[in-house]
Amino acid sequence: MKQNFTVKNKWAEKGYKRQIIEERKYMWNQSQIDRFASVMGLSPGMTVADIGCGLGYLGWTYWKHFGEHGTYIGVDCSDSLMSEARDISVEWSKNGNANFITGNCYDIPIDDGSVDVAMCQTLLMHLEYPEKAISEMIRITKPGGIVVCKELDNVSRYLRLGFSTANEEMNIDDIIFQRRMKLIWIHGRKMLGFGDYGIGARVPKMMQETGLKEIRGFCRDKLEFLVPPYDEPEQKLRIEIIERFAGESTEEENQESRDNYKKYYLAGGGDPISFEEDYNRLIELLRTEQKNRLKQIADKTLYSCSGGSNFFCIFGRKPY
Repeated sequence: MKQNFTVKNKWAEKGYKRQIIEERKYMWNQSQIDRFASVMGLSPGMTVADIGCGLGYLGWTYWKHFGEHGTYIGVDCSDSLMSEARDISVEWSKNGNANFITGNCYDIPIDDGSVDVAMCQTLLMHLEYPEKAISEMIRITKPGGIVVCKELDNVSRYLRLGFSTANEEMNIDDIIFQRRMKLIWIHGRKMLGFGDYGIGARVPKMMQETGLKEIRGFCRDKLEFLVPPYDEPEQKLRIEIIERFAGESTEEENQESRDNYKKYYLAGGGDPISFEEDYNRLIELLRTEQKNRLKQIADKTLYSCSGGSNFFCIFGRKPY
């Protein structure tokens, strides 16, 4: 069974990239996207910047609200992603301009006060200095313009219980142990400079401290669940992802995962003497749950509901 504890960002690799692209189709309900566009005041002809844009997801998501004679500027640190994003944008950027620039979110290559809206999604959670990125987004936004950050609070997400028939018989000690290990991992990740997985809940404070006004926030309004026979498109995708990442991994991959987890564990305050015991216990719990999940998928007896999403969309206005 695969153990995905690696430090490296693999999202641009083929399998991971496809997963994220497909998942984003179901990330937000269209009614909520339309509401966010209204809160931003999007209208045809505006200029919108997307920082950490990847393949331009926020561009095509909001294009119908501003794209007519409008301009989208996507910024990302990956040359290869920018090249691919340019090719993809031909299909969705009709009657407007979509531009993609290789650049750093700490020094955005866009002029001061030149965009109506600056936005990002799941960017801040990967940064050592997220406030600096927000300050840069403010810099490039016109006075009175809007800064939008869509970010997760994965700390709350990982602590909640939810329900799954794959682990419903897990005892209380194991439940607490798993969450303790997750908290140590999250804290270690932050201490090593890889970002804050719980940053979503901190965004309003950071926006206020960097000078934004009229701060507003919303939670994603989707419920994540699986119910047999998994025949809805979103449920089919979730089953596909579970099965795709449940294959056997090599000894080299397992060792890489173990070594990387140990870095986070120690940086997060874990006891060096207890690491081997804790790690082996965690892996055994994960393997048992994964085995149960795969069997129940095959038998069409897997039920799960993780509850509501801790995915936030926070708005702030740049003062005039």
